[in-house]
Amino acid sequence: MSALFRAYFTDGRDIGDHDVLADIADGIEMDAAMVRRLLDGDSDLENIRRRDAHSREMGVTGVPTFIVAQRHGVPGAQTKEMWVKVIGDIRAQIADEG
Repeated sequence: MSALFRAYFTDGRDIGDHDVLADIADGIEMDAAMVRRLLDGDSDLENIRRRDAHSREMGVTGVPTFIVAQRHGVPGAQTKEMWVKVIGDIRAQIADEG
C-alpha cells in the first residue's frame, strides 16, 4: 500500500495504468510479469467477484474491515477488549458447532 500511495500522492504516477502497476510491483519485489498477466486477463475475475460478494454479504462498506474466521466482519480500528470479545464469540460458536 505504501508503494501505491507514494507512487500516486508523491510521484504523481497513474496507478490505473497497468505498466505503472507492474513497475510498482517490481519495485517491491513482486513478480511483475505475474501482476501484468493478472491485470491483462480475467483468470481471477470470478474469484474476485465471489470474494467481493462475500464481503458485501457480511456488511463490509469501508476499509479497513477485518474478516475473522470467514464469519465476522470487524470494521475499523478496534480496542483490545473488542478483539477479545470477537475471539471469544468465535470460540463459543465453534464449540457449539462441534
